[in-house]
Amino acid sequence: MSDKRKLIRKKKLQALVDDAGTIAAFCRKNFSRNADNPINPSYVSQLLNGTRNFGEDAARNMETQLGYPEYYFDYEEYTTNTKIFHTDNEAKQFLISIVLALPDSDLDMEMIALIKEALSTKKQNIIKTKHVLSALNQDEVQPSSSTHKISNDQ
Repeated sequence: MSDKRKLIRKKKLQALVDDAGTIAAFCRKNFSRNADNPINPSYVSQLLNGTRNFGEDAARNMETQLGYPEYYFDYEEYTTNTKIFHTDNEAKQFLISIVLALPDSDLDMEMIALIKEALSTKKQNIIKTKHVLSALNQDEVQPSSSTHKISNDQ
């Protein structure tokens, strides 16, 4: 985990504690009787002072216990009202589901650039691209009807 991410997580947790007044008040404020593991003040203190790692599992568990959106602690711009990948558009939902289903190793910035390019292409160019791909995928390529004669004149 990057140092920047660690700092963001601590900063956001500290802001929540500061908003509540104290660590104990934060824990009382966010106590859930249905929680399997209520938030322990000692645990929060350890996360803030660095004696306990505020890693991926700790961040996701804290978000769940607090009822915050996933990855709330990872990005400064996320608020408690942030909805990750929220859209009512069915096409966008489908595209998001495809991307989320890809293994992380298959998704890189080059892939994102290709997806972005494909999405920004006008529909008429998509039709042309489909015809080109169709032609390339034919089992047999038809030879050209014209024959070129090469001259060896010297």
